[in-house]
Amino acid sequence: MIRDYLKGKRVHYYKPFQTLFVLAALYIMGVQLIDPAAIKLSEKEMEEEPTIASLMDDIKYQQEQTSDSCTKYYLGQSITYADSAQWAQTHSLSESIQAQIDAKFSNQDPNELKKEISKQIKKELKQKIKAKTARLMTGEV
Repeated sequence: MIRDYLKGKRVHYYKPFQTLFVLAALYIMGVQLIDPAAIKLSEKEMEEEPTIASLMDDIKYQQEQTSDSCTKYYLGQSITYADSAQWAQTHSLSESIQAQIDAKFSNQDPNELKKEISKQIKKELKQKIKAKTARLMTGEV
């Protein structure tokens, strides 16, 4: 072995950065061949967090697609729990708005407080409607 080295025989190595880029390109092409939507789905998942409403829509779709009665039952239970969570989230939001308004307008007329509460609720609902409309316009049902 030492004689071979002294005679000038060397092992041929690949250049590390060139190999890195070639292997990365081969990996990406392999992923695209196996699952073309894999990269697109991961980008979509990073865009926004799922909301309770979108999760409920996904569960309803799965419930429509399945034929197993047991699976349909448990998906129905999941929808019930998600609906309860959505109600609790909305209820806690209205309570926090109420507490903010009480703290801010504790010395005002009750009619003024009612108007302020109505404004806050309308504002929150408009924001939710805009978000839902934007999701519908982009095709994310």
